[in-house]
Amino acid sequence: MICPRCGVENVEGSNYCRSCGQNLGVQVVGQSGTEVEPKTSGLAIASLVLSITGVCCGIGGIIGLILGCVALSQINNSNGRLTGKGLAIAGIVLGIVSILGMLVTTVLFLVTEALEATDEFVFLPQLLARWLV
Repeated sequence: MICPRCGVENVEGSNYCRSCGQNLGVQVVGQSGTEVEPKTSGLAIASLVLSITGVCCGIGGIIGLILGCVALSQINNSNGRLTGKGLAIAGIVLGIVSILGMLVTTVLFLVTEALEATDEFVFLPQLLARWLV
């Protein structure tokens, strides 16, 4: 099957061009022999939503990361019946960002509390200057 956009030869029955990603118009056929319309993965949507809330609230990022990995695996193994790969990847990335944000916030909080406990409170730029010198 030749891609109409870039002209690259693809494996017969491919849904998308291996070179440019163009939809080749192949319909997915279900077990009953009828054409099945691809559906967006609910886990991919949930992953993105939870990861977005995780950036604001915290714990949603961890759940969003897990759901994104599961959704991506299901999409890759669905033979074209599930879509939403971009949503799953975005959920994974935002989940990682929210987890890293939580870690940085926790470390900064603990450092600030430790400095306040020693009556030697300094602002972050002063603290970084001490560590870098």
